[in-house]
Amino acid sequence: MTAKSSFKLNVLMFQLNANNSVKLTNIRSKINNILESNKFNFKSANTNKLIVFPELAYHKYLFDSNKDVEQFLQANTEENNIIDYFKTLSKKYNSYVISGFIERDASTKDKFYNSSICVYKDDIIKIHRKKHLYYTDEKWTSETTQDFSTFKMELKNENEVKQINCSMGICMDINPYKFIAPFDKFEFSSFCAKEDVDLVVCPTAWTTSCSVLQNETEVDQKKRYLDLLEKMKPSLQNPNLTDDREILHVNSLMNDKTYSTTEFLYKPDIQTINYWYSRFRPMHDSQNKYLLFCDKTGIENNSVLYNGSSTCIELNGGNPMVKGCLTTGDESVLSCELEF
Repeated sequence: MTAKSSFKLNVLMFQLNANNSVKLTNIRSKINNILESNKFNFKSANTNKLIVFPELAYHKYLFDSNKDVEQFLQANTEENNIIDYFKTLSKKYNSYVISGFIERDASTKDKFYNSSICVYKDDIIKIHRKKHLYYTDEKWTSETTQDFSTFKMELKNENEVKQINCSMGICMDINPYKFIAPFDKFEFSSFCAKEDVDLVVCPTAWTTSCSVLQNETEVDQKKRYLDLLEKMKPSLQNPNLTDDREILHVNSLMNDKTYSTTEFLYKPDIQTINYWYSRFRPMHDSQNKYLLFCDKTGIENNSVLYNGSSTCIELNGGNPMVKGCLTTGDESVLSCELEF
């Protein structure tokens, strides 16, 4: 019997601080330095490659209206050619690039979508528009009529070419539609199981439980808590600053005592990783499939602390393996090798 050929995919997931755009930091320079560094050997690696960025990777997440989005884009003119930038990265590093971005409707101009894109060199392979909008999206994002979809990535080894089946979902897409659909409907992951998807990529802007969300009952307490965290760990609000990583005790102002110290910032959020995995129940028995969750980090607008904990999960017939994950509070990069 002839052994099956192996195809490897080197993945770099960038867990970016949400305030890069707000603070006008030179995020492109940061990304370039990482991709050029010897640490990951990404530039010279003669393998199949994928770069992943979070939901709305180069933008803040909290917008009040379409007008707010327009003003942000005008103030950050660099973002108007964001797709060209992804293509430039792809060509320079011979890598697929997947990222969240603000998509302007080509026909109406004043209509926007919370989207993710996959590019390879000069080609747009697929654009996915967030299908299950969160209430923060509904303030500025149009709901798409498009269904979940798949696309192909072409992997090569010395002698052969293999196409793997891929799909993108953005954050809330893994949850029930508006949380009004049955919790066990699993719309996105059921689609992925039905379509025999090999690689699921989810750019996210997942938030921690100390964020101020809709119908919140502890608004003042949580805002005071986040303000205290910002003072203790300024890097959460300004990604240019270095964190001394000292673990400090926090006199929690919330009824939920989960965060009594800052230690949670330097660990992955296992509860959230378990939840992400649980939302792919229809795929649990799949063999040789991968789930990628690429989240933001940092505190935005003194109201949201992002979850971080970007993770790669390998599915192997009911025996999942976390191939790598990041911490909650660090702007960082996760490197992992997938084998198909």
